[in-house]
Order: sequence, then structure tokens, then C-alpha cells
Amino acid sequence: MIVLRDQFPNTFKAKDAMSKAPASDLSAAAENVFRAYAVDLARLLKPKRLSDVFSSDRIPDEWDFIEQLVSAGKEASPYDAVDVELASRWLAAGYHKMSAKEFTEAINEKTGSQISGAAMKQRAYRKLGLMTSKPPGRPSKISEEELKKKGYGKRES
Repeated sequence: MIVLRDQFPNTFKAKDAMSKAPASDLSAAAENVFRAYAVDLARLLKPKRLSDVFSSDRIPDEWDFIEQLVSAGKEASPYDAVDVELASRWLAAGYHKMSAKEFTEAINEKTGSQISGAAMKQRAYRKLGLMTSKPPGRPSKISEEELKKKGYGKRES
């Protein structure tokens, strides 16, 4: 969800406002969500014609909205291939089972980026809130007594 909020900021802002809008204003709030989505798509996809993304009968023709679309098309795209790869394929690709070094190498190779292991860990764990299946810290040393309780005694020769 964090990755989508980064890529579609206007849409989520309008969606959040829509959830707080009174019932009498829902149709106007829904129209604002659509307009925000169109602006975000223009920023993200940079289509040559907006009709490549939307049907022309759905695009409002007010000057303010058209100016928003034009300026969004000139802005830098918020698409980040590394964040998308991390968020969308964390479990499917098995990154959660890999060490930070392993998943950093795999993601850098797949996305063509050059991100360090420390930066990749920070993105995965802090920014995106992803979890590893490995227990944190060093493996614990279990005493022989605890092993015996669990049925793992010393082997006799």
C-alpha cells in the first residue's frame, strides 16, 4: 500500500477526503478521486494522448483540470522499480527467506539498480515494513539441559 501511495499521491489524498465526506457530497468526492487518478496516471505513465489511458467521453474538459494533467505529464514519474519488486514479490520470489545480501543481489540484478545491502535492508524493513522469516539476531545457544527436555540428548557411541 505504501508503494501505491507513493505512485498515486493525488488519488489517495482524494480517496482519504472521500471517506470523510458527508453522504450528500459523495458524487463530487468520487469525481475528485477520478480526476486525481487521471492526474496520477499522467504523471506515472506519461501517455502521448490521455485517450490512450481513458476514453475521451470520461475526461473532463475544464481548463484547470487540463492544466493539472499537462503539469503532471512534465513532472518526474514516482515509479520505483526496486520498491515495486520488493513489495509485490517479497513472498512470491522468496526474498523473505534470503539474507539481505542475497535479496539485494537478486533485486539489483532484476531491476538493474546498484543499491547497497544496507540501503536495500532499510527499504524493505523500515520503509515498506516487510518482515523476514528468519528470527532476528544470532541463533540462540540452547543449553544441553533444554535439549534433553526436548528429546535431543547426547548421542552415545
